Amino acid sequence: MALLPKVKFKSQVIFPANVYGRTGIDVAKQNGNFYLDLDYEEFATISAFPDALEPTTFLTAWEASTNTFEKISVTNIKADITAGFGSVYQPLDVELTALAGTTSAADKLPYFTGPGAAAVADFTPFARTLVDDTTQAAMRTTLALTPGTDIQALDADLTALAALNGTGIARRTAANTWSVGTAVTSAELATMPAYTFKGNNSGGAATPIDVDIAGLTTKASPAGTDYVMLSDQAAGGAWKKAAVSSIGAAGAVASYEGRSGAVLALPADRINLGAVGVIRVQKFTASGTYTPNANMLYCIIECAGAGGGGGGTNGTAGTINWSSGGGGGNTSRRTVAAATIGASQTVTIGAGGAGGAVANGTGGSGGDSSVGALCIGKGASGGQGGSNATAGGAGGVTGTGDISPPGQPGGGGGIYTSTNFNIPSGSGGNASLGFGSGAAGVAGFGAITGNAGGLYGGGGSGGLTSNTATGAAGGPGANGIVIITEFCSQ
Repeated sequence: MALLPKVKFKSQVIFPANVYGRTGIDVAKQNGNFYLDLDYEEFATISAFPDALEPTTFLTAWEASTNTFEKISVTNIKADITAGFGSVYQPLDVELTALAGTTSAADKLPYFTGPGAAAVADFTPFARTLVDDTTQAAMRTTLALTPGTDIQALDADLTALAALNGTGIARRTAANTWSVGTAVTSAELATMPAYTFKGNNSGGAATPIDVDIAGLTTKASPAGTDYVMLSDQAAGGAWKKAAVSSIGAAGAVASYEGRSGAVLALPADRINLGAVGVIRVQKFTASGTYTPNANMLYCIIECAGAGGGGGGTNGTAGTINWSSGGGGGNTSRRTVAAATIGASQTVTIGAGGAGGAVANGTGGSGGDSSVGALCIGKGASGGQGGSNATAGGAGGVTGTGDISPPGQPGGGGGIYTSTNFNIPSGSGGNASLGFGSGAAGVAGFGAITGNAGGLYGGGGSGGLTSNTATGAAGGPGANGIVIITEFCSQ
């Protein structure tokens, strides 16, 4: 036990005598000195002082400045301790006591669970990065919640949509105003091209498209069991179907403009002439492209095929030799609607057949003239060469058109063993429908080349020799032509 400062005792001792210590005091003699030691563990313990005894109860304390023991009352000790509360000592508090009862650890945060009760919760590094943000904008950035970048910015239209109830089609009826329903009005449909209707013509399930009747595939020969759609005026204009076989009978009327009898309605491919305001004509003498006038309703196409060349012949002294003429070209005529012409058509002009060579050469055939595949005038065959040819070149055969008569054949050739007659060579055939005339046969003495066919499509005449050994060539056929007469609205 550590030695305390010395305590002086007064005693009257008569030697020899014994020195005894009471409870808590140990006595020891050493070198003629007596040592008294206080053993506090042997002192009785007082758990509390009654308030009444505090002023009269003292404690012994060592005063270092005077090196003396002094006494101090319990009352003064308590007063000194109480004076230190709030500045030297922490006053007793149930919340602080609760906090002191928690166990601290890394990434933990204390919190109160009730009055005088506390616990700790997780406080992660990420949570601390949010707590240290000083503004709302900084916190949104930390959380990756920036409106318009990370999340949808507040929008009045979206708010209105979120408030809708029910199922169906959402409609924006005004700014930031929406409604929901199932019926779709005509005004809500997409704008459609002029003169079209929306439907599905694919033969299977498909997305509807805008259908233009003029763009549909044409059926050249409708069957009687096919259907057409019509507006039944007797039923308020209701759309109905009718079999093609029933249209003919329904189209008959008892009278028209005072005329009685079986008067039939115009076929669907004919156009009311009252709609025609201007007639225009385009002529093609060389191949090219036909582009119709923008206001054309329909047109009449005339294609004249080229004429064939006349045959050539040899010469023999003392005889007359004449060869046959080339045939005339076929002319075809067709009436065509503007929709059938389309944007343009290729025009081909047939070249006239060359005249046959002097050594009994056969004349060349004329070429075809055409407008696409819509109308074709066929070229004629050339006349045969030599004086023994009795038949002329064949006229152009029937081509493609509403009207397409064949061309006229050329005149035949021959030989005569006398020089006292003026016999003409075989003439060229005429083109059909009043186009080019065939060339007249040549006559005279010596070697005479055949004449060229008349424009357009006429056949060339054959060559002729009279009392000469020199041969004569046939005349060339005339080129073809295409004439298009347009009937326009303006």
